Amino acid sequence: MNVCKKEMPDSYSLKIQELEKEESDFFLENLASSDYLKNLKFFWVKKGKMRARITFALHKEGFAKSLPGAPFGGFWSEEKLSSADLEAFILEVIQYLKSEGILHISIVQAPKPYVCSSDLVGYIFFKIGFKPKDILCHQFYCGKKRILKWVHQNQKKFQDRLKENNLKSKVGPISNFEFLRQINVWNQKRGYDEHIDENKFIQQVSLYPERYYLIGLFREDELVAAAVAVRLVSRALYYYKSAINPSVKLKQGGDLILHELFSLAANLKVNFIDLGSSNNNLGVNHSLIFFKSRFSNDISNKISWELKI
Repeated sequence: MNVCKKEMPDSYSLKIQELEKEESDFFLENLASSDYLKNLKFFWVKKGKMRARITFALHKEGFAKSLPGAPFGGFWSEEKLSSADLEAFILEVIQYLKSEGILHISIVQAPKPYVCSSDLVGYIFFKIGFKPKDILCHQFYCGKKRILKWVHQNQKKFQDRLKENNLKSKVGPISNFEFLRQINVWNQKRGYDEHIDENKFIQQVSLYPERYYLIGLFREDELVAAAVAVRLVSRALYYYKSAINPSVKLKQGGDLILHELFSLAANLKVNFIDLGSSNNNLGVNHSLIFFKSRFSNDISNKISWELKI
């Protein structure tokens, strides 16, 4: 349902639409948050073609957030736009949110591999008055042909390691959610405070089962290591969550999980793998960044922006 359509100079128009179930490459755009009053999509349209878009959830207490609960916000540009066009779009969105009584805006900006103009958008956010609240460092392995080559070159080595550890691997769609409890328990035993929101995760998998994959390592039919991979967009695979049973001795278990992730990415023919952030509440997580550096060839920051009107 269209809320409004405002004509702009230079043949651009701002189209505003309430959230509806529709096809979107970034499927999390379509998941409304029950904690918010309304969810709106803003489109920047020229000559009947959508050039950029962003989705916000509006809260009754006067703040708006772009995709609460998602790994990053909903700003997307389908093609390279000029800085003036991007700034005009963002300013129009802010003006509309202000008219709705919004006084506080937040958005987590997707790293550069997802959106070609991400750096330019970040620059415009800053110049408009947004302040960076948080920065997470994401590591990537980019290049469809490079992923295929990596898998081909390392296949035998990792198959031998599976045999040495008396392990079998299984990769496929998620059929049940017992592994969630195990991941949470294993990570808690290792002192990690990260926790999967089971209800939200089950809802997302139930709505979009084709986007989620479970990577499991088994020893005599017992799950000893697991990871979740998510196809957030069709051209990418996101390494969401992983854990290894601390009571089981595995030689280079993390390497084995990532090899299965790369093999899955090769089979899906994605353009890049997002290995996620390496956050540590105490400071830079040097050890995790170093580990992922062996499986990455690019780095891009994910910035959380806030604007108080």
